[in-house]
Parts: sequence; structure tokens; C-alpha cells
Amino acid sequence: MKHRMRSRMVFIFLAVIALAALLGGCGTSDPGIGPATASVLSAATPTAGLNVCTGCHPSETTDWLTSMHANLDPAGNLYSAGVPTIGLVQAGGPVCTSCHDPNGDSNNLTAGYTGNVPRPLIGCESCHGPGSMHADAGGAGPISLLSNTVGTSFGTVTVSGQFVMCTGCHELLNTGTGALNASPTHSTGAPSPTGAQYIITDTHFATPGNWGSSGTSQNSNDITGYAMTFASETVCTDCHNPHKNADINREWANSLHADKLAADAWAHYNWSLASRTACQRCHTTTGFAAYADALQSGNQSLAATIVAGGIALVTSDPNFKPEMLKCTGCHTDNLGNLRNPGAYNATYTIGSAPNANAVAHFQYPDLATSNVCIPCHTGRESGTAVLALNTGQTATVDFSNFSFPDGHYLSAGGTMFKGTPYEYAGRSYTDPASFKHNQIGTSNAPNTGSNGPCVGCHMDRTGMSGSHLFEPVSTNTGTIIVSSGICFNCHAGSSIDFGTVVQDEKNNFGFALQALETQLNLVSNYTFTINYPYFANKNWLSAGDTDKTGNTTGKNNLGAAFNFSLLYHEPGAYVHNSRYVKRLIYDALDWIDDGQMNYSVGATLSASCTSTPQPWCTGAMQYLLPNGVLWQQGPWPNGYGIPAERP
Repeated sequence: MKHRMRSRMVFIFLAVIALAALLGGCGTSDPGIGPATASVLSAATPTAGLNVCTGCHPSETTDWLTSMHANLDPAGNLYSAGVPTIGLVQAGGPVCTSCHDPNGDSNNLTAGYTGNVPRPLIGCESCHGPGSMHADAGGAGPISLLSNTVGTSFGTVTVSGQFVMCTGCHELLNTGTGALNASPTHSTGAPSPTGAQYIITDTHFATPGNWGSSGTSQNSNDITGYAMTFASETVCTDCHNPHKNADINREWANSLHADKLAADAWAHYNWSLASRTACQRCHTTTGFAAYADALQSGNQSLAATIVAGGIALVTSDPNFKPEMLKCTGCHTDNLGNLRNPGAYNATYTIGSAPNANAVAHFQYPDLATSNVCIPCHTGRESGTAVLALNTGQTATVDFSNFSFPDGHYLSAGGTMFKGTPYEYAGRSYTDPASFKHNQIGTSNAPNTGSNGPCVGCHMDRTGMSGSHLFEPVSTNTGTIIVSSGICFNCHAGSSIDFGTVVQDEKNNFGFALQALETQLNLVSNYTFTINYPYFANKNWLSAGDTDKTGNTTGKNNLGAAFNFSLLYHEPGAYVHNSRYVKRLIYDALDWIDDGQMNYSVGATLSASCTSTPQPWCTGAMQYLLPNGVLWQQGPWPNGYGIPAERP
């Protein structure tokens, strides 16, 4: 199927029958006027004119003026891609005007708007259809047909009226193959400028993943575009607000929520399979929207079923097109309204229902708009669930033959609010009074907004574009630059200077994890690999221990490995809750080095780094020990002693 530029009348007809949205009326509604139908509106219905629309809808006009449809910047610059002059458009005839000036609105924008010069425009009635009946009825009459009054197919693909209208100019040319064929006048033909920058092409077509002959293997195809439901009446406006510019869309496309790599979250497996139903809530847009809505509605039974993988949120398909986390995952519309699942009560289950080995719950606080982030950034398992094993819950496990329970990835909320790690008995994990990161975006941390810490930090880039990059820091030649303005409410320094401090902390966090990994391997022969299951070991008992319940040594050994994997897969942990993370690593080392909780980390690291110096030695000791060294002689300064060695 190949779309070409259409004549003005054909374009208007498609515009009339395509878009479901109705403009708000200026006058009172007339209950006697029903929905528009083909017998009411047609391609022959007169237009009202751009100035009638803008005079009655000032807020929509203000938004529209920021979009490329209004063509304000640059105003008719021949050499700006996609922005021809009026003369160029008119010289090209219907093949050009049908998209660049479909209603002849070029000279019709009322004076007074910024940048008011004659230029090709995509005015209101170009998409909403003829508005004379709407205007004549005081804003209460019909303005466009419901787009579902038309539908067609290209090959085996059914498409909606909105799809037909938008792709008439924004060309998704072949829904079957994804082939990119530009209109001839945009590639080589006169009078259009030539060159790749003028070719209307498509980035939205997604090809199926390649999961091997079994259909269950890891994907070998990167995502090629955005998986869309072409038959949806909101296929385009789900993500695009035609009255706004596309800056947010471009930002999102450069974020990890739009990551295209086959090895990463969105395309790694065929998430539509029955074996992956528990994954769909976070690895597909469709699944997350359904899960968040279940939580928001208070349907706890449905939410629990979704977590357990007891319901398919995505139709099983061997030709599944992976879904990135698109706009409709977090948002309910293209105006920016968010889903709000509410304060998240996480369920961490080891083993499968109904014979789960252990179940633990953790109640996260109400984080306002940041609630939408928490369900997928708090892990799949927790240290509390590990501690609950063999404590009278359902099925028992044998710690001498027990597979590693994966805590999963990017559990930032679990780190910040202490919901996911394994905590050792007898040790305090109380946050110091100086810790404020969990209060960002609340009244307890003034001048940080009201959207909670996730949005407060990751979507605040003062003086910079990129709120939908979700990056509180940016890198330049490998050096961190702090771009979140929230940070400077408490931390001094320039973006670069403070970035150097953050970079040092990040490096030392990594060195401390290497120290823990070394001890896990050296003392207990627990070897970490970057691929699942991360720890192939199944015997978590220390030498000589016969207590297969794990309550003597097994749980603490597993807890050390669990925390290592959890923090290894949470690269921002050192910022999300810095003191807590240091204590987690210290306590895991304290246990694993000699099977006792005896504040032995300083001596262990000092001895290890003296006998066999490693690249991580200095950084790990700086991260975990006061002044970065073991105190070896003389009286303890300022109360510093063995217990005070712990961060």
C-alpha cells in the first residue's frame, strides 16, 4: 500500500470522517442537535474559516501556535525541511497544497499572533472538517464525523479513519512490510527541494521479534519502530497532541523508556507468551496500563492476579511486536493526564502460587504523581521474603539445594524506601536525619515540588530541555554533569563540580560491590555471572552447617548474594539512599568474610588489599570505612571504635 499526496477535496473528505475529537463550543449546547452523520456533513459543507475558529477557541489557538501545523518558526523559510513558502506550495499545485495548505488558510491568520506573516498553514478545519454548521449553531453544532464511520484495509491490515487522515501526509506507507516509500515530490521531483532531509519517512512501523525456532528464546532483533494498533480510532493521538509541538515526543524517543535494543527490557523476550504473563505488567505498554488501572480502581483481586501472571494482558502472538513504554502506559490521554495507581502495596513472592515458598508485603508511601513509577521500580523479590522462608508459610525449601531468587532490575523505589534488600538481624538501618531524598517532591522538602521523588528528580532539568529524558544527570565524555535542578536546593557547587562528587561516589560504590563479589567467591565459592540466574550455586549453607532451614547460615549467605545482585542491577542505588546502601554492602561483607556479624570488614579489606592489592581496594575502603582506612594503633579518635566502623 502506497499513499500519495491527495487532492484538496479528497483530503478534506478524509479530514471530515477521521477525527473523533470535538472542539468545545462557544455558545450553549443545543440538545436537539445530535452527533454528526454523513447526511449532516459532507465534503461540500462550507468551511467557517480560520479566524472564526481562533476567535472562539483562544486556548486551543495558543497551543496550536506552538506546533508545526501553525508553521511559525521558521516562517516560510524555503530552506527549512518541511516548511516551504506559499509560492512554492502554490506552484506545486494540489499535490503540495493538499498537505501544506489544504484549506487555503495561508493568508487568513488574524494579525496579532507572534510571527504573523503569510505562510502555509494546517488550520483547524484541515483536521476537524468543515465548521460552518458548528459556528452557525453558536458552537453547538457538529464539527466532525466520528472517525469510526469509516474504515478500510491495506492488505490484511485494518486501519482507522484517524490513521488514514494522519498518514495522508505523515506517511506510514506500508503497514504490511514497513517499506519506506516517500512521495515522489519529496524525493526527486521538482519543484520541491531534493535531499534526504525533505523525504517524509516513517519511524513508527515495528517488525516482530525473532525468538528463535522455539519462539521462547532471547530476541535477536532490535525494535525497529513503535508497535501501534492501526485500527484504533486514537492510533495517532494516543501519543501526539496535534495542538502542541513534538518536543516531549522527541525527548521520550531518546529515553530508556524507548530503548530499542533486543537485549534490554522491551524486546528481550516474547512477552506475549503464556509463560511471560507475569512480566507483561511492566514489559509492555498494554500490560502496565491495565495493571495501573486495576490498582487505581481498587480492584486488588485483579491486581494480585496480574502480579501472579494469572491473566494475559497481551494477546499471545508468535509474531509479537515488542512494545516500548509508550505515552499511553503512563498517561491516559495526550494532554498529559497521568494514571495514578495510588500508594503501592508491593507483594514479593518466592515460588509460585498456590504453593509459594514465602510471601512478603511492603507498603510504599503515597508519592503523588511518582506513584506511577513505583510498581515497576521496586523489584520482583525482597530480602524480607528470603527471611520469611521456612517460617510457617506454605511450602518449605532446602537451603542446601535452593535456586537463587532474583530480585530483578532497577529497583530504585525499593532502595530509597528500604522495601527490597535483605537486612541482617541486630543491625540498625534507620535513615540518618540528614537523609532527604525520600522526601523530595513533598511538603517535608520545601521547594522541591509536589510530585514525589521520582518525578521531582528525574523530570526536573532547570533551564534545560528534556523532562521526558528521565535523566537527573547527563554525561559528557564519561563525566557526570548534574542536570536536575532539585539537587541544588541542598547541594552546593556547579553542575560540573557537583557532578565530580557524584562521579567519585559512583566509582566507589562500584568498587565496594567488587569487594563484596570477591569475598562471595573467595570464601563461599558463590560466583556471580551477568546472565540469569546470576548465581548458579544452590547450596547456601556454610561448611559444617546441617540446618537446611537456612536459619543458621543459609539465609545470611543467600542474603549477601541477594543484596549484591540487587544493587548490581540498581546502578543509581548510591544516590537513591546512600547511607543505607553502604550499610547493606558492609553488613553483607561482615557476614560473608567469616560467618559472623562482628565488624570485621575493615580488617578483612585491609588484609586482603595488603596481601593482594586490587584496583577496587582504595575506593571500596573509602566508601565503607571512616577516613577510608582501618584504624590500627593508638586510642580511638572521637569515639571511633569497631562498631563505629560501620557506615
